[in-house]
Amino acid sequence: MTTTVRLRALVEVANTGSVRGAAERLVVTESAISSALSSLSAEVGVPLVDRLGRGIQLTAGGHVYAEYARKILGLHHEA
Repeated sequence: MTTTVRLRALVEVANTGSVRGAAERLVVTESAISSALSSLSAEVGVPLVDRLGRGIQLTAGGHVYAEYARKILGLHHEA
């Protein structure tokens, strides 16, 4: 999975508040979103999400990185 796809997964989780919502918007499986978040977190070196029962929420670092991801994806689209 490319970094761009991982960034899109993070942004959609931030936008929808859930793995399921992100998966529906990106037309992929929930496990693909979870995998993308895990890989991105490992790549960045900080946890981006916390598990809350059956759901998740972005960490403080996840919120910050999601904003960077939005900017990066916007610049990529613009280019």
